[in-house]
Amino acid sequence: MNPLLVALNASYVHTNLAVRLLRDSTKRPVGLLEMTINESKDVMLQKILRERPDVILYSAYIWNWPEIETLGRYIKKALPEIKQYVGGPEVTYDSVERMEEAAWIDGILRGEGEDSFDDFLAYLAGEAEAEAVAGLVYRCGDKIHANPVKGPLSMDGLPAGYEEEDLNHRIAYYESMRGCPYHCSYCLSSEDDVVRYRSVEEIKAHMRRIFRTGTKLVKFVDRSFHIRPARTKEIVRFFIDEAPEGMCIHFEMNLEHMTPDVAELINEAPAGLFQIEAGIQSVNPEVNRRIHRSTDLDKMKRAMVMIDRDKVHIHVDLIVGLPGEDMDSFLRGFDRVVPLGAKKIQIGFLKLLRGTKLRRRAEEFHIVYDDRPPYEVIRTDVLRAGEVLLLKNFATIVENYYDEDVFLAVKSEIKRRGLCPSEFYMAMARALEQNIH
Repeated sequence: MNPLLVALNASYVHTNLAVRLLRDSTKRPVGLLEMTINESKDVMLQKILRERPDVILYSAYIWNWPEIETLGRYIKKALPEIKQYVGGPEVTYDSVERMEEAAWIDGILRGEGEDSFDDFLAYLAGEAEAEAVAGLVYRCGDKIHANPVKGPLSMDGLPAGYEEEDLNHRIAYYESMRGCPYHCSYCLSSEDDVVRYRSVEEIKAHMRRIFRTGTKLVKFVDRSFHIRPARTKEIVRFFIDEAPEGMCIHFEMNLEHMTPDVAELINEAPAGLFQIEAGIQSVNPEVNRRIHRSTDLDKMKRAMVMIDRDKVHIHVDLIVGLPGEDMDSFLRGFDRVVPLGAKKIQIGFLKLLRGTKLRRRAEEFHIVYDDRPPYEVIRTDVLRAGEVLLLKNFATIVENYYDEDVFLAVKSEIKRRGLCPSEFYMAMARALEQNIH
């Protein structure tokens, strides 16, 4: 048997943590192939077939599902003897229906695969029955069977995912915890509210190995890294003491819960070592109520003041298309976020992800979204389709003229003149609309 894990990343700089964790969770030989969605179908097929697999295991997300479907259908016709399995969030929540629609899929592995991957490989090798593989959805004659998923996996002993490999000019991703204590209805993490942590000593050991890969950017995928202040301080102190020169560590944090002692320690770091992403999404209380979220801008402002922003890059997120958020509400929210002084304001567009509570309630909230990945909002009952497109121009303008350092003087001048930031950037967005050619 020659199984091959296949990852299709958004671009070369990204790496796929999931397939590395699966590879390292078994002692059986497993191949790993990383490509990008920007490569042609023919090139990807040649790379896959060069490995001579008899089983292919795809890692599926909203950004690579169309390419996986294309490859899967082709291989099913060209080389039907190759078995093809899929795992990942894009196929986890409607697995039976997906397999009914896609004859090329031989099975789907759901849940935390590190806990069942070795059993899965034993099944593929004919050493175990399909029923023994937790989370496996498989065909048996004309019927599709779905095995129950195991409970939450302990983080103890879980591999880092990165060992001896060259990650120069590439990003390393890392999990120091799984699960999320919050219940934002648009996010898949809300479906896993059992929070589990790695030990700090294990994190240090993993990071020392990752430091040797040559990467300059490590992104923690934890949803709220600093939930436990004492643990956070121990990890932050480790990076200050041991991270190589020129490295950047990215955390996602809820700044409303930032404590002064954590902020004080972060400020001891050399400039550029830490980068913080803080999700705001909306400042409209009614919108936040609908998505099971709360935002306290005053607390966020106090946190931003505590952190030395000459040393620490902070960017905040807003989402277009949330239920009940019209154009005026979104732009008023933007104007309230600008005074926080974040390095960047990242404007995203609501994605109705499979498995999320908001997707299940989309009709109730009158949200119309694209049927194809990434399932992005098209319109709502309070935001017309044309307004969504205009706000895409607005997001482009903000990315190019607010987020970039070369236009710092423009931001200062807007403030000095007392101009409304949203009106200024929206005027540019409308000009772009008129000159879209």
